[in-house]
Amino acid sequence: MPRLSSSVVLTSAFGFISALVIAAGCASNSTDDGGDPIIAKGDAGPAATGTGAKLPPSSSGGTSTSSSTGGTSSGGTTGDDDDVIGGPDAGADVDAGPPAPPPPNEGDPCTQQDQILTAACGFCGTKTTVCVKKDDNSLAWSGYSPCQGEHGECSAGAVGQEACNNCGTRSVVCSSSCKWTPGTCSAPANQGCAPMTFDVVNAGCGADQTGLYRVRQCTATCTYGNYSGCEAPPTTIEVGPSVGAVSSTVTVLGGSIPRLSTNSCPGNPSATISSAYAYTQVHNPLAKDVTVIIYNSQAPAGAVFNTAIAVYNGDTAPVTVDQRKACVKASNVGNSSITGDSKFASTDGTNKIVTIPAGGIVTVYSAATNATDQGAVRVNAKTNTIAP
Repeated sequence: MPRLSSSVVLTSAFGFISALVIAAGCASNSTDDGGDPIIAKGDAGPAATGTGAKLPPSSSGGTSTSSSTGGTSSGGTTGDDDDVIGGPDAGADVDAGPPAPPPPNEGDPCTQQDQILTAACGFCGTKTTVCVKKDDNSLAWSGYSPCQGEHGECSAGAVGQEACNNCGTRSVVCSSSCKWTPGTCSAPANQGCAPMTFDVVNAGCGADQTGLYRVRQCTATCTYGNYSGCEAPPTTIEVGPSVGAVSSTVTVLGGSIPRLSTNSCPGNPSATISSAYAYTQVHNPLAKDVTVIIYNSQAPAGAVFNTAIAVYNGDTAPVTVDQRKACVKASNVGNSSITGDSKFASTDGTNKIVTIPAGGIVTVYSAATNATDQGAVRVNAKTNTIAP
């Protein structure tokens, strides 16, 4: 089956701001030649293995660049302290003195054979180097182990910018736990509209135009264009470019198909109950993966009745029983704080939020759960998260 087409021509180019990391590192002012931070003495970093070097207190100021190669602190006396070089949170609370000394590179001299030091790398990961004896009996730091134990979504200390609200931007900073922390948005909430989303109303469409609506689309400047004449609503909606943006259309549930009777996937078409249904597509125009909450709500002048939702990867509506079973998310219950009435289904529950890859499409099945119900409902896609 070909991709469902929209009856409304997209009238504006879509713009959004990608999070651009312009600086990365952990809480230290020093880096090695490979860009990795020194892990200052502190209790937040991983413990060093073997004999650790006792480091001076770290400074709380500044950030530094980061990469997956580089070094650690050199020299020092042995002791029982578990000192780690360049770990997240190190020295972040107290400015107790100058930053830790710069780390050695591979081949730099060291003072104690078999001393092992640990350095921060990547997304809150660690790597190690060891003091080894060379052929001429001198001591030098070895190369570094691969970065291990990475987690989170960014390098601690990284900063960047992202879109927020409607046509706003905000700074984001990667925390010591390697999670993005947003700042204040430059645009107020609930102002303007989300680019490429639709506003669908039935104003001015008479009784002889049932199922037809006036539609306007939000432009790249977060303002609406003019309403169309009375026409069939779009069958494809675009994911909004910022977290919380909602894109909607109206679909008319009609015909009859065995109801998908389960609240999870794989689905199981009912052998006894058939109901009205319709398919809508949700397209992710962004260059990043997103998660969305898909839900039904009341259409303009529409009735309130129980619905169910199933989501399928791709732009082809399922036809056979096996294809209908192969949903990726499904729900026959709703959250009234999102849908406006608990009778309408929503995919906001545990393990029900829908992932759409960059440029990807999902096909949404909306259906009445009672055989006698039919008519128009809204299909909504609320942007839940956007990948870094």
